Amino acid sequence: MNFQLITLFPEFIESYLSSGVLGRARTQEIFSVQTVNPREFAEGIHRSTDDRPFGGGDGMVMTLPPLVASVRAALAKTPNAKIIALSPQGKPWSETMVSEKLASGCQDFIFISARYAGVDQRLLALFDIEEVSIGDYVLAGGELPALVLMESLVRKLPGTLGHEGSASEDSFARGWLEAPQFTRPPIFENLTVPNLLMSGHHQKIQEARLIVSALITAAKRPDLLANGWNLLSAEQKSRLVRDLEAERWTEAELQPWGLTKDAVNELRQRLADLQGGQGVPSPSRKGRVAMGLVHYPILDKSKNIVATNITNFDIHDIARAARTYGVERYYLIHPMQDQRMFVERVLDHWRVGEGTKFNPSRKQALAAVRTASSLEQAVEDWGVPGAKLVSTHARAVPGAHSISYSGLRSTLEFGNEDVFLIFGTGYGLPDDFMLRCDYLLDPIKGSGKDDFRHLSVRSAVSVILDRLLGAW
Repeated sequence: MNFQLITLFPEFIESYLSSGVLGRARTQEIFSVQTVNPREFAEGIHRSTDDRPFGGGDGMVMTLPPLVASVRAALAKTPNAKIIALSPQGKPWSETMVSEKLASGCQDFIFISARYAGVDQRLLALFDIEEVSIGDYVLAGGELPALVLMESLVRKLPGTLGHEGSASEDSFARGWLEAPQFTRPPIFENLTVPNLLMSGHHQKIQEARLIVSALITAAKRPDLLANGWNLLSAEQKSRLVRDLEAERWTEAELQPWGLTKDAVNELRQRLADLQGGQGVPSPSRKGRVAMGLVHYPILDKSKNIVATNITNFDIHDIARAARTYGVERYYLIHPMQDQRMFVERVLDHWRVGEGTKFNPSRKQALAAVRTASSLEQAVEDWGVPGAKLVSTHARAVPGAHSISYSGLRSTLEFGNEDVFLIFGTGYGLPDDFMLRCDYLLDPIKGSGKDDFRHLSVRSAVSVILDRLLGAW
């Protein structure tokens, strides 16, 4: 596998690659790395690679001529290379993406590591570039993210790790977090190693590690539980559920793993959800359901396109409604990173922070909540091909393909179609946005004579979910 890194600091890359796993793999020629410095293609006495942004603003922007020349120089060596730009606007890098890249058979990669306030946007129009992010935070440049991507790919290549099975047993490789590891001495300051790990019974050890992996994931990263569950064989699922129901895990057995009985009860409840509630359609309906609350584009009182702020009510109240009616995913959709980060901080508090002890049921309600920068990203993240987009509004929209509550409920129950419900904030979604959807759900109509329609979006969500998914 071959990598070319476009960077202003090639020495930074070389220093990281001089030791460790990557250093050994590079020496063994399992992969190769070359750096391309845009400064080599810059003109002028100072060889400047940045300039002030048009329209003003903080920071400097990397200029096109040296960047474009760098990319073309890299492509000249590997014409079929996959070009990846490290950017906070990119798709979050994950173990799934690592597997996809390896499965594609691609052996050549070009990583663009930007500095300053980023690159001139027109670079993306000149080349087929995939934008990738390693998280919702800001770094000084793209070199560290590029090395993260490189190591996650290289460590999967044969010969990189000391044991061929090591990569396949890592956290995320099987969808769940890896079970805790232990080594000598067996007792240290009165802390012991789980007895089973020293028994030599490898099959029982593997079975125990699977259960512990599920317990750890349910406790620390419940958002990953459904994905790992879907990767298990039918036999593994049956054995895992059977072991949990048999109460075979005592407090004494759990303690060395850093677990308690509460973790077992939490996992038992979550697996029950996955089998008959959240995470899979309920037995009474064939279609799957997800939903999103859009905060841009939104109309204000004067019919201008604006973005609205995400509130705590948007997160908590609607998540509880989604959980109650078995909605698989609830997305808070906003293009602004700081708004999405606000949601993630709230979710962290209730899902892995102090809030988990204060209100465990809230943790369950928030397990299905996700953020997305756009409707398209939310639908892609849900990963259900062919799902119908169904928009909601307080009034009819000329030209929209309307559907009644009974019609959509029947579609979900008998038509075997999956649905992504879309709710707006502010003064509603623009007409052109709704016209792009497959259906527009009929407006909620009360019994008042004056046709008053000013429900909060939280109230509207509850009414609509009960009409479509309620057991009545």
